[in-house]
Amino acid sequence: MFSVLIPVQNYDVEPLVAQIFEAAKSFEHPVEVIVRDDGSMDEYITQNGELVAKYGIKHIVASSDEGRSKNRNELGKAAQWDYLIFIDADSAISTDFLQNYANHCYEYPVIIGGTCYNDSPPYPSRILRWTFGVEREMVSAEKRNADPNGRFTANNLCIRKDVFLNTLFDESIAQYGHEDTLFGIELKKKKIKVYHIDNAVEHLGLETNEQFIEKTKTGVQTLAYLYNAGKLKSEDVRLLGVYRKLKNCGGGVILGLFGNVLERKAISQLTSTRPSVRWMDVLKLIELHRSL
Repeated sequence: MFSVLIPVQNYDVEPLVAQIFEAAKSFEHPVEVIVRDDGSMDEYITQNGELVAKYGIKHIVASSDEGRSKNRNELGKAAQWDYLIFIDADSAISTDFLQNYANHCYEYPVIIGGTCYNDSPPYPSRILRWTFGVEREMVSAEKRNADPNGRFTANNLCIRKDVFLNTLFDESIAQYGHEDTLFGIELKKKKIKVYHIDNAVEHLGLETNEQFIEKTKTGVQTLAYLYNAGKLKSEDVRLLGVYRKLKNCGGGVILGLFGNVLERKAISQLTSTRPSVRWMDVLKLIELHRSL
């Protein structure tokens, strides 16, 4: 039935594995769990390796830091069952998680369950990631289904194995960002339906404000690389479309002249105790202008 696939880098995945096996107790179909450490430090490899004896998972260790795309691709190739569920290591699931996917997987080849966040905000040093997630990522299935491929995410993804192996993530992406965007576009080209349900995983691994800002900038740089390489069009990603319109009306000159000033203002606001995600949009536009 399900191969639950967990790509890992420097993370103790036991809490998630325990939840999966708890959910499997009331699930009448076979479930396997495969964890693949990619670029992890020895202490995490050892920790996660102990789960083989404790839970009966399969544990794979990459020979080097091969990247997010290859890690997911290799997990998919190693799976034995016909339906794959990809979950990021820093996630938590409900006890009916597997059954919720089983209720839909025979009808839809690709299903996305969504993401949620704890109701209580974290410490101020990590509030930016939480705020962004609550405002931009906690979206109902009904709203996500209005633009199913555009809302594609690699985390909390249930996909038929043959569909996955005939698509795969683009392994040319060397740094963080947008491998899931390309995957969603490929599915759309192949006319493969993506369906969203309310079966959210809770995102636990909140980066510090500064880490999230740097990670976001790296993602924008990857976006620019994919656009310059002809792998993405401006209509494929909202940020690219907004930037094109802004540039057409002279906004590119403003970003060029005042980018440094705006960036300092954005970072100051985003690292405050009450960050506004609109300043993250400003920061993304500045970084995109520099990268294109």
